[in-house]
This record gives sequence, structure tokens and C-alpha cells, in this order.
Amino acid sequence: MTDETQEMSDPEPKRSFSETCNYGKMNYWDARYMNFSSPFEWYCGFADIEDIITRYCPKDANVLIAGSGNSLLSKDMCDRGYSFIRNIDFSRVVIDQMKMQYKKYADIMKWEQINCIDMLIDDNAFDCVIDKGTLDSIFCTDDVEIAVKRYCSEVERVLKPHGVWIVISCGAPEVRLELFENDDVQSDNFMSFDCTVFAIEKPLLDNFYPDEEKYFYVYVCKKDEVKAKQKRKKKAMANSKTK
Repeated sequence: MTDETQEMSDPEPKRSFSETCNYGKMNYWDARYMNFSSPFEWYCGFADIEDIITRYCPKDANVLIAGSGNSLLSKDMCDRGYSFIRNIDFSRVVIDQMKMQYKKYADIMKWEQINCIDMLIDDNAFDCVIDKGTLDSIFCTDDVEIAVKRYCSEVERVLKPHGVWIVISCGAPEVRLELFENDDVQSDNFMSFDCTVFAIEKPLLDNFYPDEEKYFYVYVCKKDEVKAKQKRKKKAMANSKTK
């Protein structure tokens, strides 16, 4: 977490594991943003992952921040020269707050209330999708298997060929990579990504996780065109059978 974020964030009580059960619920987030409206960073600030983001996401890229919350991530990216960022979140409260707060960025940064598991966005729209804690929150939904599958499929759909999905997560590779790199074409969970994983040491200010969990992970998932073609072919065949 950056010094700027520490100074601007409202103080919050230490989180409990019971609280995380609500992370997939819209009414929880609406209430949270009404009570804590200042910027809050999950896992890290932009400075902690800037090298990774700038390596895989050029500054002229069309960028989608999925589950933006009130993080400073998109503002910091704009301040570093990114020219088009679209922020989406299912909380109307936080979207309205961010629209008001960042009026002067309106030409290069948009805010929209959209559910990440049903994006209502055109195919092949973005060069880069960035997720900082959103996938982890979706794991707290009631129908977790369906929700996670829909989210991953939506990200894959809105990414351009050779696009990149950058996921910042507390989930270790042994439990996350199977979501991103399922190479079985016959599987319903077949994905078109090739992934690179970075382990980042957690900031000392993270007081939620046990001390032995020293890292969060950055998954850089590149859309592979060969796999994408296989998936499009599979989808076309499935659609032809339903007609």
C-alpha cells in the first residue's frame, strides 16, 4: 500500500474470516462504500506492481479495470500516462462516488456499474483487463463454481486477440492456475490463456492474513490465438447443434 493510500484511507477494523463471506454480495459493498468512502487498496498499491503492469500493458492500451472499487489504481495509471481506462463495478454507490471524485479525468477514465460476471460489453474490446482482488471476492459468492466460470469466460470474451488479463490474487498457483490454463479442448472449462506468475511479498501493513502467508500473486494471462481459435470453433459447433 502506498503512503498516499495510507493517508487517504478511512481507518477500518481488522477484517475477520466471517466478513469475507459477504465479499460476493452487492449490498455488503454498497454499505461498505457508504461507510468508508476514501480510497482503499486490496493487497497492494500501483507502485508495488507498476513494473509488471507496464511490461505487459502498454500505455496506449484499451484497459478495463474489473471490479474497480475505490482503489487508486486507475488514477495512478492515468497519472503515469495511460490514456483510456474503463472502470466497472457492480456497486452503484462506489461508481457514483468515483464519477464525482474524478470528473477531471472524464476524457480518459470512465466509470460504469457493470457486473463482472455479465459484462454486457462487446467482444474483443480491450487490450488488457486488470483484476485486483475481484476474482477472490467472486469466490465468496453463493454459486461460486458458476460465478467464477462465468467471470473467467467474460474476461476471455472481451479481450482482444493476444490481449492480457492481469490478476492480483491471494490465491496460490496450485489453486488458481487450473482456472486460467485448462488446455483440455473437450472440457467446458477450456481457456485460451498462457500464464506467467509473479510472487510479491505482502506489505507489512496487511494485518488480515496469518504471518506465514507472506505473498500475494500476480497472474499475467496472455490470450493465445491458437487456443482462441480452437475455442471459437468449439463454440460455433455447439451453436450449430442448437439450431
